[in-house]
Amino acid sequence: MMEAIRSAETTPEARPAGRPAPYHPAPVHTGGPDPRGIVLFLKRRRGIILSCALLGGLAGALFGYGGEPTYSASALVLLQPKNADVVDVEAVLAGRPPEASFIETQIRLAKSPAFLGQVVDRLRLVPDDPEELRRIAEAEAAKPATARLSWLERFLPAEWLLATGLASDAPVPEAGEIRERLRRARMSELQDGLEVRREGSSLILSVTFTSTDPQRAARFANGIAEIFVEQQAGDRVAALRAAADWLATRTKELAGELRSLEKQIQEYRARHQMLQGQAITPETEQAQALTELLVKTRAERREKEARLLYIQSLLRRGESLNALSEVLQSPYMQSLWEQERELSMQEADLLTRYGDKHPVVVKLRAEKARLRAQQQQEIARIVDNLRNEIAVIAERERSIEADIRELTGKSTEAAQAAVKLRELEREAEATRKVYEELLQKQKEVEAKLKMTEPGARIVAHAEPPGAPSSPPPYLFGFVGFLGSGLLGLGLAWLRERFDSGLRSPREVEALFGLPCFALVPELDRATLRRYGSPHAYLAARPLSTFAESIRAIHTALATVDIDHPPRVIQITSSVPGEGKTTTGAALGASLSREGNRVILVDLDLRHPALYRLFPGESRASLVDVLTGRATLEDAMRHDERTGVDVLPTLKPADNPGAVLTSRRLRELLASLRERYDYVLLDSTPVLGVTDAKRTADLAEATLFLIRWEKTDADTVEDALDELRKHGRDAAGFVLTLVDARKLARYGYGGVDRYYTKYRKYYVD
Repeated sequence: MMEAIRSAETTPEARPAGRPAPYHPAPVHTGGPDPRGIVLFLKRRRGIILSCALLGGLAGALFGYGGEPTYSASALVLLQPKNADVVDVEAVLAGRPPEASFIETQIRLAKSPAFLGQVVDRLRLVPDDPEELRRIAEAEAAKPATARLSWLERFLPAEWLLATGLASDAPVPEAGEIRERLRRARMSELQDGLEVRREGSSLILSVTFTSTDPQRAARFANGIAEIFVEQQAGDRVAALRAAADWLATRTKELAGELRSLEKQIQEYRARHQMLQGQAITPETEQAQALTELLVKTRAERREKEARLLYIQSLLRRGESLNALSEVLQSPYMQSLWEQERELSMQEADLLTRYGDKHPVVVKLRAEKARLRAQQQQEIARIVDNLRNEIAVIAERERSIEADIRELTGKSTEAAQAAVKLRELEREAEATRKVYEELLQKQKEVEAKLKMTEPGARIVAHAEPPGAPSSPPPYLFGFVGFLGSGLLGLGLAWLRERFDSGLRSPREVEALFGLPCFALVPELDRATLRRYGSPHAYLAARPLSTFAESIRAIHTALATVDIDHPPRVIQITSSVPGEGKTTTGAALGASLSREGNRVILVDLDLRHPALYRLFPGESRASLVDVLTGRATLEDAMRHDERTGVDVLPTLKPADNPGAVLTSRRLRELLASLRERYDYVLLDSTPVLGVTDAKRTADLAEATLFLIRWEKTDADTVEDALDELRKHGRDAAGFVLTLVDARKLARYGYGGVDRYYTKYRKYYVD
């Protein structure tokens, strides 16, 4: 750039005063598309392009996904018959293997309303809490009752549907009504989503459930398969399985108690220094015998109390007590169960022939209800007997404890220790005995479970599907993404064409035919808080990028006229807020660091700002010097950090035009020119007021500032026209407040490399 300036310079006599040497900007490349420029264009406009593409893709996806995707999960159930002579339902109950008709019957039973009702109840798909039912009823009433376009409910609020007449209010139903309605709705949902089919010619049934929720699909498929298998297995297997679960839990608890007691015994021996197998004193024999009896009694009580707690937990949860060992071992209960099983078989047979309302069926169900009542009475009697046994054992335990306390009070400390040790050993032994007995019972129950083979078993549980089973509608989103991406590309191109913010020296030089001296980077807030001002930062960081850009300004100014370089320099811009004052202060600091005598004169008589950058004790100003109320030395301030002198204006002048055209101001500037190497004039913006044009008459060169990316070309052109109408022109431009990182993305004229590739030469 500087070579272009030197090649274009002319002698001072060949041009009028105030006009710089003519400048010929380097030609802009126009030889076809620039691949790098295209990449940079896409990079800096990626926001609008991607936004349009994503919005279009989203709109296409919404259109494609207007119908919710469905997911299907399948569980496999293997029918396990015992022989090969099945011809009817009675044969199935007898355990003979299914033929094609039997498998078809099982499929129809799995989709029957009675079975689906059991699934709804077992999976608790309908709440029993009246409060929850009331909330559901209120929520149902708040929804539009009849929407003419049901798919709108997913996109529009209910208030809009009601206001437009597309829906009407629904009455609030009763809790019982909403429960029955929910139950029917859940049964209908199960029937619609359930598919049970035979896998080829095998004995495997595929239980498939389809839903809009993959977790729900897997849960329902597994639940339906498990309930189907439980029905095939019967109540006996369910009772044995419940007993086995309880025994497993109880043996695990006893194992923990046994380990704890053994640890206590070891610690007690160590604490009292008692050897293994040490003999006890005769005085403690009677106490030990009672202790042994107490341990056995306590173990018996705990076992029965644990049994009672288990029964109470079943009662609170509303579960059946048929799995209790006491109930299972009762001959009377077994007789009642056998009678109920026979009645169930008769009911199944009669239902296939007569239907649900037949008198015989009604009478048969009443008999079954009577049997269940007798079962509950027998279970209640067994539970009451267990409570009475616990009370008797507890009283016996208290009596033994009283006898032990009486004996141990007479024993010596050693005897007491031995008694306590023996008590722990007996308790551990009793716990171990109970543990071994329960473990043996657990093995027996598990063996019975293995021998009692169910009529079916699950060979594969359903897993939540990872992909929808409905046809994929991604094509709509893909087409929308591409089409909107092309639209975004066109919008980005239009915005690029109509974006007139100036960003690069080459662009400025090509538009206005004047050189661009430098790009001054914007200092971040943290840097300004640390150093206070840009000129202070320049003084502290003379090798920074900011300092180098300011040096480029006065280097370029010196080449405007090699023989007579300008010394009185006006700093102006098109509009306020483009960094005139801070750039002028930084330029003065940079010139001062090179050994020049520099003074800053605040000629912005409407909005003075230099006094804030260079605070001082003097209350005199430029206007006071011109009017004779103060001397130059009284008004001038000296900045020790930068070595710059400042002649400030402390408040707006009443008549700035008269001050700028006064003879005294010209004489003052001439005096300052003799006294200083550089006189920098901080003036007003060109547009809006005439002060800058009058200040240009006082200066030897005008430095024109352009705020990077904010000031457009038309604004700068208007300001230059105003100067040229007055017979003046700018010596050159400076782009201020440059975002260096953002500038690199634009890549005009190689300036991005100036701030990226050569950053290692700067010390910021």
